[in-house]
Amino acid sequence: PAAALRKPEVMAPAGGWPQLRAAVANGADAVYFGLSTHSARARATNFDEGAELDDVVAYLRHHEVKGYVALNTLAFDDEFDAVEALIRRCDAAGVDAIIVQDLGVMALAKAVAPGLPVHASTQQSIASADGAEFARARGATRVVVGRELSTAEIAAVVAHTAAEVECFVHGALCVSWSGQCLSSEAWGGRSANRGQCAQACRLPYEVLVDGAGDQADGAATLNYALSPQDLCGLEDVEALTKAGVHCLKIEGRLKDERYVAATTRAYREAVDAAWAKLRGDDADATPTVSRSDLAQVFSRGQSGDVDGLSAGFLRGPRHQSLVVGNAPRHRGVYVGEVLSVAPATKKQGLTLRVRSELEDLKRGDGVVIDGGADHARDEVGGALYDVKQVAGGFDVTFAKAVAARPWVRAGARVWRTADAAVDAKLRGLASSKPLRRTEVDVRVSVDGGELVVEIDDGVRVGAAKTPVVPAQDRPLDEASVAKALGQLGDTPWAPASVDINLGGGAWWCRAADVKDARRRAVESLRALRAPARASARAPPGAARALLERGDGSLLDDGFDESLLEFKVGVAVLVRDLDQCAAAVDYALTTPPSDDFAVDEVVLDFLELKGLREAVAAIRERAPGLNVVVAAPRISLPGEDGALEKLLALGPDALLARSPGQLRYFAGRDVELRGDFSLNAANALTANDLFDDAAALTRLTPAHDLGGAAVARLARRLTPSRRAKLEAVAHQHLPIFHASHCLYARHLSKGDSFENCGHVCERHTIHLRDEAGADHVVLADMGCRNTVFNAQAQSAADALGSWLDAGISRYRVEFVDESPAAVAAVLGAYRDL
Repeated sequence: PAAALRKPEVMAPAGGWPQLRAAVANGADAVYFGLSTHSARARATNFDEGAELDDVVAYLRHHEVKGYVALNTLAFDDEFDAVEALIRRCDAAGVDAIIVQDLGVMALAKAVAPGLPVHASTQQSIASADGAEFARARGATRVVVGRELSTAEIAAVVAHTAAEVECFVHGALCVSWSGQCLSSEAWGGRSANRGQCAQACRLPYEVLVDGAGDQADGAATLNYALSPQDLCGLEDVEALTKAGVHCLKIEGRLKDERYVAATTRAYREAVDAAWAKLRGDDADATPTVSRSDLAQVFSRGQSGDVDGLSAGFLRGPRHQSLVVGNAPRHRGVYVGEVLSVAPATKKQGLTLRVRSELEDLKRGDGVVIDGGADHARDEVGGALYDVKQVAGGFDVTFAKAVAARPWVRAGARVWRTADAAVDAKLRGLASSKPLRRTEVDVRVSVDGGELVVEIDDGVRVGAAKTPVVPAQDRPLDEASVAKALGQLGDTPWAPASVDINLGGGAWWCRAADVKDARRRAVESLRALRAPARASARAPPGAARALLERGDGSLLDDGFDESLLEFKVGVAVLVRDLDQCAAAVDYALTTPPSDDFAVDEVVLDFLELKGLREAVAAIRERAPGLNVVVAAPRISLPGEDGALEKLLALGPDALLARSPGQLRYFAGRDVELRGDFSLNAANALTANDLFDDAAALTRLTPAHDLGGAAVARLARRLTPSRRAKLEAVAHQHLPIFHASHCLYARHLSKGDSFENCGHVCERHTIHLRDEAGADHVVLADMGCRNTVFNAQAQSAADALGSWLDAGISRYRVEFVDESPAAVAAVLGAYRDL
């Protein structure tokens, strides 16, 4: 079905008060912000949940801008009292919605404040209409789809869900799907899903193809292979509007007010222009903020042809341009290429002759010399001390403190990282008066000895009266009344028309009385326009009531534990036919009574090729083994065919990895298991997933939980559900899961499966980090890449506590190990 035409909301980020004011001043329809805890941008200034939250909401209400609070991290069981308090505080303050990642937090919000709207965060990895409907069934009124969806795919989601759909339109692009990045967890001991992203995607790596790197002069060639350009969807606003998107979201809660002012104004004007065009109206085609301004305030420029701002995935995959790999941080506007270098002397600083097409390079501009990825941490730059225009470019001189480097030579790229003129322009926008968004009609009349002021927005009329008396000297006239009315002062409305009808009589009142009537009419209309929300709040302690199964006395769900023979069962996850054969060999040589007996094999093949043979081989060689087929981590619109092919294999169970897959497979004739990627980090989420129509028979906890936390989670579940937990005992952590394909980027000229030459079927890629560890990259059936940690992670130290907590199901996962390694690892765990 065709999407309903609607004008999308422009939503801006606010990491603090300066950014909040800048967003409002430049036309944001909504802002999103975090509180002191449980926000995915813990490094932002954020706002406290006390009186400051009331002040924020009051400020936004005054300007008729919606306020959404980001409670978008995973919550642990011992944090739910605090989370409940935050939800209650948001509800009492009158925020317009909370943005939530955790399914348990969604369940809690529904119990605590059912009238408080909930938006499903992009960290729920919503990639399809099934995913959107999964979230809507849990109370989400809006879903934020992944940044990896194209406009056409977003339109498909809009067309098949009753939830509002929001998408990102500008800002930083994570290389990994939001909610599916475990690099911070693996390498930094902290979690992006807990608001502590370590930005490992912005680090340099050496790309190894079939075990070999690109060596230059004996040194490894580094590449920022996982650092995408930023998203800039200005040219896609009209298409997104046609797609029926409800909200366009600007990323950037860590950015300053200049960035917020620039991006908000740019997208305000772009939405207004697109809307006018679609309605057949004239639109002002001259934007206040140019693309160059946006690049200057923040962009990860790569070359003279690549300014660091891209359409991301909005126009489909662009593997050749999304990640160039030269630099991971702000570059600004490209100046040009170094032609010659004059080292610093006692009289003047380092001087460069730069070939450039810029016209406005000037003294005081900030400049950096880019020596490529190998020298990104040893940059030369600073404010320009002197600039002289020469034929084809400039001679630029730095202060004497700026020293040259060996690589500062002809051919190096030069970028303007700061421009005082642009900075002044954007600071002016950030501190400007709020844009008027709504036109109203103002009417003044005299009726029965009272002057009546009415403000009409076309739907509602705010009105106020003030007494008038017969004039003794100077009666009211239209000019004096109009002067007293003014332009509605500090309100979000602008008078489209002012009709003053004094009835032909000679009346008088003070100008202050007219102003007061205008003020009260404004407040009257404001009250009529205020969003109404009657929230039937639950009594305090809802979180405790939902969680107190864990107190030991309420663990009985009618399941007789004495009937449960506590026997450890082991699943082995393999990724190719050789590993599969090794796992079956081990199972056949290990008696079922063994303490570490393998009773099922999980086939997580990255291509459909070989799956049918693997299923047949297991059925033939080991009929007693369960065969489980793993679905890909993400399923986009149009990829249902691949899921149907998995189902057609006739497995004993399917391992579902996304909310959309749970809904897609629910009610089908197959047993379903839920994987770690569903992010069950607490008992509320686990219970929600077990209660789902998918009827999960197994669930693997989120990898954000440490060993002790997994045991605590198990104890909070009833015995029958505890028996369904499957803990991963051994794995190479999947640190990134990306729609950007490293195989296509580095081994082909293609941008998709149709033109990449399927190089992933013939080659291997590893990423070597600065410590020398090689992390294998595998491409799945949807061309999405997973980077696996080089170091295997073992839960050997936690097995005892897991067994004590009643966990009887375990999984051992392999990535690219040899058959001999498969046998050795399984044998080692059996010997523990």
